[in-house]
Amino acid sequence: TECEQSEFMLGVCTGFGREDTQFCVDCEVCPEGQFMSRPCEGIATDPALSCTPCKSSCGAGEYLLGKCDGATTSDTTTCVACTQACSPGEFLQGECSGFSDSDNVSCVACRSSCDVGERLVGTCSGTSTNDTVSCSACATCGAGRFRETACS
Repeated sequence: TECEQSEFMLGVCTGFGREDTQFCVDCEVCPEGQFMSRPCEGIATDPALSCTPCKSSCGAGEYLLGKCDGATTSDTTTCVACTQACSPGEFLQGECSGFSDSDNVSCVACRSSCDVGERLVGTCSGTSTNDTVSCSACATCGAGRFRETACS
């Protein structure tokens, strides 16, 4: 008796009988979120599988990529680093605690303009977690005086 890839063999062919006492039975699979101890290749004679839990979380600063469907023989999930830096002129927004299945950190543009009579103060390096650029009022000139250059 030969079994298919998704089956295992039950029974023993001892060589003493005239009947084939072996038969094929569908393999068991593990529940979602776990992986099997061995593959089901059509040659196993024991239906017992041990199932091992796949990773369900990662360290801070990482997110979980992939899913375990219960039919694989290894943990198919991996921990991937979340966004850690943005381009200059942007800041990091969001949290990456290790329990998400996606990168929850995004890059957001920092303030790039102010109202009339104000000027930009500070810089945005791309590594901060908040907008470090603010607006500050321009200095005013006294009576009878004028500004030769724009407020900067």
